[in-house]
Amino acid sequence: MKEKITSLLKNKRAVIFLVGAVGVMLIALSYLPGGREKAVETGAEDYVTQTEQRLTEMIESIDGAGKTKVMLTLSSDSAKVYKESLKTDSAKSEETVVVISGQNGNEALVEKTLTPEVKGVVVICEGGGKSAVKSDIITVVSAVLGVSPNRICVCKLSE
Repeated sequence: MKEKITSLLKNKRAVIFLVGAVGVMLIALSYLPGGREKAVETGAEDYVTQTEQRLTEMIESIDGAGKTKVMLTLSSDSAKVYKESLKTDSAKSEETVVVISGQNGNEALVEKTLTPEVKGVVVICEGGGKSAVKSDIITVVSAVLGVSPNRICVCKLSE
């Protein structure tokens, strides 16, 4: 067995063919279900829930904020941008969406998914009546979400 392998390795064409065959097999295996990491699709509701939870944890860690509730409003839903290919002839050019075969038949190839646009944020917390805490919360929320400070409302939580 060792002799066969060493004789194959001496033949340059056989080595190139072997390396090429292994490469093709690896590429083919990556297209099998579970072979590639699947993109996690989250809708607007999931985005809002996850973002509210993360902001709540972040704000509660601000000195003086205390118990916190957060609510986001969106001005748009998430959107998918599909990969397009450009075909040009001498007479015309045509853009078409790239289609791949997936688990449920042919599917358009998603290039990227745009996150929903946040319209406003309401933060209600125990320390919301203190101007220093309020300022810190507005700064954090504005930095994390890219929302202008005039779209962030911070109020004191009723006891």
